[in-house]
Amino acid sequence: MYSEHWTTYSAENSTRPTGYVNQELCKQYLPLGEKAKIFVCGPPGQVAALAGMKQGALGGVLKDLGYQEDQVFKL
Repeated sequence: MYSEHWTTYSAENSTRPTGYVNQELCKQYLPLGEKAKIFVCGPPGQVAALAGMKQGALGGVLKDLGYQEDQVFKL
């Protein structure tokens, strides 16, 4: 219907990273500074690895990188 507005990428032609979202990838692509806001969603294990348990305090990679509770939103 609106396919002219969509862009698709194949793994073969993409220059984007593939694989797990890890600390190095977060350092490279996420914004820094007090005004940065990070929204995390995905399977429970992924959310926990990046930001701690969904209903708990901030943890994981984002805490290790110095983000604060008020910057990270777990969806």
